Amino acid sequence: MGGHDAVFKRIFSNPAHAAGELASVLSTELVAVLDLEELELVPGSFVDDAMQERHTDLMFRAPVRGRRRHGRPIYVYLYFVFEHLSWPDPLTPFRLNQYMDCFWTLPIIIPLIVHHGHGGWRGPRTLHDMIEGLDELPALRRFVPNFELLIDDLALATNAQLTARPLLPAPKVATWLLRDGRNVRKLLSHAAVWGPELELVVPGELIALLYYLLSIAGPGYLDEVRKVIHIYSPASEASMISILDQFRQEGRQEGRQEGNVSALRGVLRALLADRFGVLPPKVDARIDATESPALEQCILRAAAAAQLDDVFAPH
Repeated sequence: MGGHDAVFKRIFSNPAHAAGELASVLSTELVAVLDLEELELVPGSFVDDAMQERHTDLMFRAPVRGRRRHGRPIYVYLYFVFEHLSWPDPLTPFRLNQYMDCFWTLPIIIPLIVHHGHGGWRGPRTLHDMIEGLDELPALRRFVPNFELLIDDLALATNAQLTARPLLPAPKVATWLLRDGRNVRKLLSHAAVWGPELELVVPGELIALLYYLLSIAGPGYLDEVRKVIHIYSPASEASMISILDQFRQEGRQEGRQEGNVSALRGVLRALLADRFGVLPPKVDARIDATESPALEQCILRAAAAAQLDDVFAPH
């Protein structure tokens, strides 16, 4: 899970970012019907603790344009599920049925799977695909609940397809990092396309995305990542150098493990100060009390946090 989970949840929990993703994958008919400008995040998670290593989820709702019932808007709920594994979970339709049952009070729910595993989605797409005997006895189909998964298969999307999506810069770059994050060489080979997009990301979100890029690259690729950023996204280089220098300087002074933790705290302080101004003493103390890997999660949350407490909230 780790960084994939954090960058997905922090970027796409922003309703404006989620609206762009939905406009990219829903049919034109549904985009016309739903008022995505009024998209709202519904708090909470419907994935149980046992499945959090496989899935991250976000629930939104959008009103239907021009339709009301008993004087109230009619809402459609849109359930985002991000699958962490590199292969599809063959029980996904069944598990999603369980998750949606926890939420269902008879609204419409559209389940969206954002998938980035190698080779694309190869699992079942409907609940009926999993029920034995329905092909042999089709007359029974009307007695069995069914729904279809909407799959956003990042693994199969080209650079041209991703850059053409109606997304804001941060979630657009995030689709590239999620698609190629399992293969650093492949990721860096596409930097010429994505460098200009990276330069459009606002500073707070840029730091979170660069941190994620460095974390998935690993120690052996740090210099190569910096060179690629220098060539294809020079406006992002200062932020990249700042993160790298803190890691290396603190690592030399305090030893590798302690230095990395101290560097992470420095990155988090810089990011929060950029977003919220001078940090109160209690926040400084909280940062000092936070250890890795929780610090890494805080850095990625900070880009989309509405308030300081959200950065440290457990998820």
